[in-house]
Amino acid sequence: MCRAGLVLAMLLLMGGVHAAVYKWVDEQGRVHYGDRARGDSAREVKIRPRSGTSHVPSEAQRRERTRRLLDVFAEARREAKEQAERERQRRAQAVNYCVQARDRLHSLERSSYVYELDRDGSRVALPQARRDQAIAEAEAAIKRWCRG
Repeated sequence: MCRAGLVLAMLLLMGGVHAAVYKWVDEQGRVHYGDRARGDSAREVKIRPRSGTSHVPSEAQRRERTRRLLDVFAEARREAKEQAERERQRRAQAVNYCVQARDRLHSLERSSYVYELDRDGSRVALPQARRDQAIAEAEAAIKRWCRG
């Protein structure tokens, strides 16, 4: 629970105490509650105490609340597990791309001639400018995929 919500909850629980409560929004857009007005946006919040005795939930209500809370926790665990799996797959893909980029650079730097296939499927030697460009592209891929 956020701090402002905790303060408001405490104030609500104090039912019999009749102190003024103010709500305001700071420059960062955060909502605050307090016993003194701060800033031009502060407004008094009316708090109505509960009438009668405090409500004690039945056993069925407690079980239902517990079930809902457990469902929320289970959903959070499932989402965290899925996120971890997506991250693991992303890292594995990055390692694969890193290996491919290093292999490409190694081939470009070690070969006397670098070839591409033309429309007929025949090999055509690349001019030096195109070879230099391919090396720069492979180096950029290594920087992108090979972290560390």
